[in-house]
Amino acid sequence: MTPEKQSWLDLNRRCSDKNWPRYKDWGGRGISVYPRWVYDYEDFLAHVGFRPSPEHSIDRISNDGNYVPGNVKWSTIKEQRANRRESNFKTGTYFYENVKGSFSGVCKSVGVCSVSVKRRMRLFGWTFSQAIFYFVQKKSW
Repeated sequence: MTPEKQSWLDLNRRCSDKNWPRYKDWGGRGISVYPRWVYDYEDFLAHVGFRPSPEHSIDRISNDGNYVPGNVKWSTIKEQRANRRESNFKTGTYFYENVKGSFSGVCKSVGVCSVSVKRRMRLFGWTFSQAIFYFVQKKSW
């Protein structure tokens, strides 16, 4: 079996088979597969192409998105680690008042702990600015 076909089988299983190890991380949280890809390996392969190297595996560009055309690519392990849910705080540009930069960079610039900010965002559903503001206000008490 080719690595591409194995990846196709695995992504279908992790989204639909409740007995699949860690199903909760894919199908269990609502991740699904493009309907044509469920049964049509050739259509899947036409969209993603062949694996560039043995170091690559299938990855979703948006970690919260589905396995659909435009959201699937071949990535290295390093690229996939950066795309994990717990890592997504580290990507992108963040703003707080006149400070702009990475998640940890902005936290450091305003003197707050990035782990605490991250925790508040997860626990309370706060935005980055709300969580930073909470800690800036707390420091001024």
